[in-house]
Amino acid sequence: MTEKIDRYEIVRELGRGGMATVYLAQDPRFDRLVALKVLPRQFLHDTTFLERFNREARTIARLEHTAIVPVYDFGEYEGQPFLVMRYMSGGSLSDRLQTGALPMKQVADILRRLGDALDYSHSRGVVHRDLKPGNILFDDRDNAFLSDFGIAKLAEATANLTGTAIIGTPAYMSPEQAQGNQTLDGRSDVYALGIILFQMLTGKLPFEANTPAKQLVAHILSPVPMLSLYRRDLPPTCDGLITKAMAKNRDERFSTASQMAQALEEVTRGRGVSEEPGSEGVGDMGTAVPEKPTPPLPVEEPPVAEPSTPAVSEAASPVVDLGPTEVMHELDTPPAFGGEETIVDTGEIPGRLQSMPTPRPQEVVEEPAAAEDELYIIEPEPEPVTDINSLASASGVTPQAWSQQAADQPRKLPAWVWGVAALAVVVLLVGGFLLLRGGNEDEPVIPAANPQEPLPPGTKLVEFIERQWGAGYDATSLVYGDRLWAVMMSQGEGGGQQTWHVNPDFPGDFIQDRWQHGFDVAEMAYGDGRWVVIMSRGEGAGFQTWHTAPDFPSEFIQTKWAEGFDVTSLAYGDRRWAVVMSRGVGAGFQTWHIAPDFPKEFIQTKWEEGFDVTSLTYGDGRWAVVMSRGEGAGFQTWHTAPDFPKEFIQTKWEEGFDVTSLTYGDGRWAVIMSRDSGDSRQTWQTAQQFN
Repeated sequence: MTEKIDRYEIVRELGRGGMATVYLAQDPRFDRLVALKVLPRQFLHDTTFLERFNREARTIARLEHTAIVPVYDFGEYEGQPFLVMRYMSGGSLSDRLQTGALPMKQVADILRRLGDALDYSHSRGVVHRDLKPGNILFDDRDNAFLSDFGIAKLAEATANLTGTAIIGTPAYMSPEQAQGNQTLDGRSDVYALGIILFQMLTGKLPFEANTPAKQLVAHILSPVPMLSLYRRDLPPTCDGLITKAMAKNRDERFSTASQMAQALEEVTRGRGVSEEPGSEGVGDMGTAVPEKPTPPLPVEEPPVAEPSTPAVSEAASPVVDLGPTEVMHELDTPPAFGGEETIVDTGEIPGRLQSMPTPRPQEVVEEPAAAEDELYIIEPEPEPVTDINSLASASGVTPQAWSQQAADQPRKLPAWVWGVAALAVVVLLVGGFLLLRGGNEDEPVIPAANPQEPLPPGTKLVEFIERQWGAGYDATSLVYGDRLWAVMMSQGEGGGQQTWHVNPDFPGDFIQDRWQHGFDVAEMAYGDGRWVVIMSRGEGAGFQTWHTAPDFPSEFIQTKWAEGFDVTSLAYGDRRWAVVMSRGVGAGFQTWHIAPDFPKEFIQTKWEEGFDVTSLTYGDGRWAVVMSRGEGAGFQTWHTAPDFPKEFIQTKWEEGFDVTSLTYGDGRWAVIMSRDSGDSRQTWQTAQQFN
């Protein structure tokens, strides 16, 4: 006997999740196959939910558009609510993305239909709220349709009838949706459509993470990655299109979805765009893209997750993902912050490398993966909340990167996000200034270094440096402050051979000449009206490039990151920032931050994520720190003081630490010391004159 739900004869079960079970069914009245979505019996006696279900179902059924999957019927059967929808035999967009990026013509056609459908629904006050590839279906003629309007709101009713739960699929949620904003409008769907456009053009999500919570944090805080890292055949204006569609501030997005579709057609029409993704094409960007570009957000890559709801199709037909029938999860643990700022500019950069290098491989951490197409329910705790700028600092996202896409006014965050931020900045203070990360009193003590007494007044620092070179030491940190030059020299992991140069102007010619002789920049500083650079040969960084600018060179750094370079020296002087970046012995992944006060909160937060300080300087009234992950120093500690902190340095030497960064600014000395990958033996000196 054929099982029936109301008049619909069940052919087979297609999928089962936390929100519904989906069947392929036969409608005998019209002799056609339909998709039958049945909600659980747990709502049998929940009159509030049933009333809401009927209200939402009527709203969805009134949507009549050529690109929206029609709802044929809805009702109850033995206490179970059900929806009857058109059966789509052409599969889902999620299925098609399994093989990677789509051809440009297909992308444009899909976006045009989806844009028209969303504009139609928004004009009638209906926001989708869970737009994703699994909810984009195709008929047997490859026409795209939107499905499952209103399902996210029904899921909200199952979780929290007060309307404060965060409902949606984390990989596609807008920042305001991720923050629990209950006054969503069509611009939230525009953001999700921007993600889908990025995915159709690249085959990848813009923010990939191994937990749903990390994805939510990325939507709130991380800059929008650039399409040009994946598709060099696309015009550069495509980067701006994605940036506008996915703006953190919804007022800065396209006001309608069809505007986005029109913008895509305009920027790609007649611009030499390759039809097939991955081909080099002509476009405005002539350099060929690497075969495997580095994803712009270096977070842990999740394994590919199979959709938990099988398709609505016949046995031999392509599968169809009906979206929010996947298992719904409550987040039992708060998210961990991750991800560095990686906005990339493709301007011409000075440097000695002539060709585009192969980017570094993405770090992969084995953790439970987040299925990109699942619907989640996040129940927020009541208060507290914080503003977005505080969280941006705590999470390692630069205020500058944030301010490019966010509104100036504070934004409220869900309590679970604030809880993570609070945990990330737990501080152990000693004497008001000292913080130690991960120390162990039982660890063996490295033999003490040989501190030097300060040179007599009038003695030149170069005399000390040259004497220590003869003893096998190499300069590893150099800075000028408080009318004194200070140098740190290390023995055991030196650069082999070193040379130095002073010049009132930035010594670019000297650097380039020494590059030709196999030297690399090891340390750089500005003081007493002169630039000082020390270069090493023997264990150099492979390839280097440099740049100076009156403003902090964030665009240059981000561009070179994409090419596999890492910051190895950073200084400020003569009203200019100077940065040297190296490739060959890079630090893995890097992040940076600038702030008027010493950035201890940022450093502490990034320590928790496995980063170590690799460059620190002060200039233009701001501290700038670069932190690296992949070849970190193990354990680090820091100290600031108005006088040169020789007592602190000597004490930490006894504990096995070595100086890895030293600078002066804002009337204070700042020193970073590291343990586990130190330079074995160190010595230091200060002098009023360098030479």
